[in-house]
Amino acid sequence: MNQALVKSIKYIFLAALAVTVLYLGKCSYEIYDALRPENMCGKKLGYESMSPSGSHKAVIYEFNCGAMDPFSTQISILAPNEKIPYSGGNVFGSSRGERRGDWNGPYAEIEWLSENHLHIKYIKDTNVHHLATEVNGVKITSETL
Repeated sequence: MNQALVKSIKYIFLAALAVTVLYLGKCSYEIYDALRPENMCGKKLGYESMSPSGSHKAVIYEFNCGAMDPFSTQISILAPNEKIPYSGGNVFGSSRGERRGDWNGPYAEIEWLSENHLHIKYIKDTNVHHLATEVNGVKITSETL
């Protein structure tokens, strides 16, 4: 076989291999990016309330990751500038329930009783998955509506 032809075939093979590697890398990144929670899950703010001195923020939000997830209500205590997480609430999480909030999840209310005391009211027919008693130095109390 002609040496020039072998050399040309070698360069074509290496170029094809480089294109394939780049393409597979791009595809891998696209798959990784699509599977990140912030791209698969949705969140909707329902209500936000600052503590009396403004050192904490309590948020009620709906978080869901697809058609098989029921609408939920999540409550988190965050730093004043912190965004709603792509996860369940660090204070409260519930699903199901007849009465709905503006965020589509089961109705709940939050009220700061003091700088370090958050009170939650939630509907009695909801399915509570998580209810903390203290988060970030803030006492949590609750009652059903």
